Amino acid sequence: MTQSFKDILIPVNFSESSGNAERTGIAMCKRHQTALHLLYVKEDHNLLLPGNTGVVEMTLAATVALQDELEARARQIENEHGIDCYFHTSDEDFLTAVLETADDFRCGLIILQKSGNTGFLNLARRNSVYSMVKHAACPVLTICPEKEVITFTNVLFPVRPLVAALDKLDVALPILTKNKSKVLLFSALDTRNVPSDAELVNELVDRASFKMSINDIDIEKEMKVSDNVAREVVNKAVERNADLIIISATIKKGLTARFYRNYTEKVIDSSPIPVLCVKVQ
Repeated sequence: MTQSFKDILIPVNFSESSGNAERTGIAMCKRHQTALHLLYVKEDHNLLLPGNTGVVEMTLAATVALQDELEARARQIENEHGIDCYFHTSDEDFLTAVLETADDFRCGLIILQKSGNTGFLNLARRNSVYSMVKHAACPVLTICPEKEVITFTNVLFPVRPLVAALDKLDVALPILTKNKSKVLLFSALDTRNVPSDAELVNELVDRASFKMSINDIDIEKEMKVSDNVAREVVNKAVERNADLIIISATIKKGLTARFYRNYTEKVIDSSPIPVLCVKVQ
């Protein structure tokens, strides 16, 4: 399948803490001919209001000013980039606001800028990116605050021994074809994997290679066995100067979920480049 994304949702706060995500989203909307949704979560905005006389009036005035600024930004994006741009606000907590807005408008992708040292109002300071990946009904693309990425021409596509590892191809193929990407199919095996896991990975790589080839995607293949697969994936992406990692996001379950970071968290947290997380169902 190579259909483009449905609408794209980006949480914004009018600062550099969301600037790279917004620029990436605009570029993707233009390539995939889809609409952009900007979401401002007012929980952070309200934290700045003093608790003395006139708070209600200040809140109302701030809300009106916020709506005006958000609408002006949406109209500016439409005029400058020729895409449909909608704007929304929410009083919910950050995680709930993003998830509900994505569901309400049937968005096909959430773009979220990771935490950085770019100011007090960091969009994800109280809700981890992993929580967004865990609960979202659509894929999540994480963007780093330090680096602007507009196109994805050099992509790392890790393949792990998961039966559903190629589910992410439905999401990946439109990106790879629109960007004319070069792809490294990176077989990522843990030292604890058994021979049948290696056989499964080889089969998955062959299937992915076939599907990409018929879409005229330039492919390379490489295998790595390590006691820290997430580290190897990120290191390989950095080594090859990749501008996107596309992972099958696995979700922690059970009591141990509170006490360790899994592969998905480790890649998201440590990657200095965008990571597209497609949840394994």
